[in-house]
Amino acid sequence: MTFQEYMQLSLERVRSVENTLGEGPFYKLDDIVADLAETVPANWTGFVAKMIEYRQLGQVFFSSAGTPIVALNHTGRSLADSQINRTLGSGTGADPQAFDVHSPASTGNTVS
Repeated sequence: MTFQEYMQLSLERVRSVENTLGEGPFYKLDDIVADLAETVPANWTGFVAKMIEYRQLGQVFFSSAGTPIVALNHTGRSLADSQINRTLGSGTGADPQAFDVHSPASTGNTVS
């Protein structure tokens, strides 16, 4: 999985949680992507949170324990919705090129 794919999947999952539990509250990103924790580097979740904030897709806070807590804004929700719709419409999976993000060189950007 590349960082771009992880970023996209994380954003889609946050949106799915918001669709289920409501927009506005903040959600722990670690909990939302917990099932992927063993398949990607540990610091990728923090990088995703920083990219959400950097790309102005939502608000991010870090707890005193370093847990990223996120809430998407209108732009983030629209992007996630378009990716979800593209995935459902095409049947071929989401397009990771829709996210122009890169992981730091020190972590690599692909996990086998």
